[in-house]
Amino acid sequence: MNTAQAIRGITYFALLAWLLYLMARDPKNLPLRAITGLIAAWAIGFPFGLASNTGQGFLVGDPLISELIQFILTAFGEYSLVCFFLFTLYEAPSAARRAWRQLPVPILASIILTISALTTPPGLRAEAARVPMDALKPGFVSNVPDIAVFYFTGNAYMLYACGYALLVTLRYVRLGRDRKLRQGMLLTAIGLFGLVSGVSTFLVANVFLWLGRSADLPHVILIVGTIAVFIGIPFFLIGLGYRSAATRLASIGVWWRHRRAYLALEPLWTALHREFPEDALDRVPAGGLSFGGVHRRYYRRVIECRDGLVRVSPYLAQVQGTGDGESLADQLTAALRAHAADAAVPSRAMPVAMPSAHGLDADVEELVALSQAMRTTREAGT
Repeated sequence: MNTAQAIRGITYFALLAWLLYLMARDPKNLPLRAITGLIAAWAIGFPFGLASNTGQGFLVGDPLISELIQFILTAFGEYSLVCFFLFTLYEAPSAARRAWRQLPVPILASIILTISALTTPPGLRAEAARVPMDALKPGFVSNVPDIAVFYFTGNAYMLYACGYALLVTLRYVRLGRDRKLRQGMLLTAIGLFGLVSGVSTFLVANVFLWLGRSADLPHVILIVGTIAVFIGIPFFLIGLGYRSAATRLASIGVWWRHRRAYLALEPLWTALHREFPEDALDRVPAGGLSFGGVHRRYYRRVIECRDGLVRVSPYLAQVQGTGDGESLADQLTAALRAHAADAAVPSRAMPVAMPSAHGLDADVEELVALSQAMRTTREAGT
């Protein structure tokens, strides 16, 4: 096993472990189950393909049986890929009907693969298992009908699955309403086009080799196909993860804004909490400034600041009535001192630091501005 193969194997099993964890948390998520099936097929089939390419068997049978197991797993992995797109882009009942209609195709491909593998002559089985590695070497054996059918069927179903997924994806790119998902599907469609182009050249190569004319096969065909696959795979993978990554980045942006506002509200909250500790929402779990905890603390602090301003507003009205021209931060500081001194004031509340626009964000902006003014006032007085 070389370094590239080791990295690929580790990646497969790491992805599988992560997806199984996600499935345990959300077992009814059908697209997640489908993509887990794809990665499971790749991961389980990896050691079988690794062994067969070196002319050895793995766990059961000879090298060609290992290649057969990998091909069948790959076929059902590709079927899982088709299901992933169906359940991502269609409503569940419609997707289920389409998935059932697609199931006979990988079953038929698996039957043909099995028959071809089992009827391959014993003396050629180890050499047949190495066909992907030795395709252009002299004495190549894939013009033996059983071997030719085996590899042609494997590539043909891959072309069918990728082509079907491409058509479904392009339909959503044209008609879909979810902008982020549509952008992700466009990237995925580019990747699938590369895979379809690459596998098509492999099928052309299969036909040349089946006819025993490997010498007439232009090497540029395989070069172009290989490049198309290598370009297509990154686009395909990026497209699959685009929507989730975009959503995660957006949530990180919200988390960052909430964290900054939470910290910026500290001077105002501290001053109000000192006078009105009973307004603290102690029953709300704090959660720290972790990814989830910061949102709870942010909303808690905003509510507590508003509650405190309502309670101190009668004192603030009295201070503003003196007409001394001080800023709102100075007036609020004086009002809090009046509350601490238990000064007599009317019980009627008044609006304080009200935003000119509607919405929580505008309200928080006003509170943050007041809080920062209080910080400046506090620092000037020290």
